[in-house]
Amino acid sequence: MALNKLCESLREIFLFSNNKNKIKIKEIETEDISKRIKSDFGENASEVYNIFDQAISKTYYLNHKRIIRCIIFLSNGSIEKLNHYIDVATYDTRDVMLWAEYIKLDSDFKHKRVREFNKEFELSETNVKE
Repeated sequence: MALNKLCESLREIFLFSNNKNKIKIKEIETEDISKRIKSDFGENASEVYNIFDQAISKTYYLNHKRIIRCIIFLSNGSIEKLNHYIDVATYDTRDVMLWAEYIKLDSDFKHKRVREFNKEFELSETNVKE
């Protein structure tokens, strides 16, 4: 029991000291992310926020607008896909960025960037830089 309390106290200290990395999606979202979640997920939008909040609280590096936009784009309105792409991004965020922003050309190693999710959804396909 005492060990559990100590672990919980250490966890709270860690979270407090790293608070800048523990921002929830609702605090970093922009209007375009909010609109896209609502349009893609409809009545499940609040569940999407909860899923992102849980994922970000466990894996701070998911807390980036580009990664969030890539995951939302790839999920295409599916909670199941959302969970899948969050899991993928937890191991390597480059995978979801590649799949969301690039199209495969004639070989496995040739890709062309067609979207840039550092930009808002509506602007992501304009003036894309390789």
